[in-house]
Amino acid sequence: MKLVDSIGIERFTFLHVKNGELNAFKKQPELFTNRQVKNSFDHFYREVCSWKENFPTHKLSDFQAIGYAYDGFTPGTNKPFLGLYQELMNIASNPLSYQEH
Repeated sequence: MKLVDSIGIERFTFLHVKNGELNAFKKQPELFTNRQVKNSFDHFYREVCSWKENFPTHKLSDFQAIGYAYDGFTPGTNKPFLGLYQELMNIASNPLSYQEH
């Protein structure tokens, strides 16, 4: 099953845009402020967490739990924070995250 079929075009488009931002942060971190990265992450995290109402799956519970680790990271263009962002993006971009097994 394709991701767009699992979550719909609006959510798919949101993930596509946020993934583009994340890739830009990773490729050229010097072009972005820590605040820009934090704001992007916060928007992404809050939005995907809100989908849990429609998709009450274990994977989205994992997404939320991993995101709590945010408190242990300094937000910004540093590798650990971008790694956290990437890990959550991988979960959110997996169509199986929206299906209970």
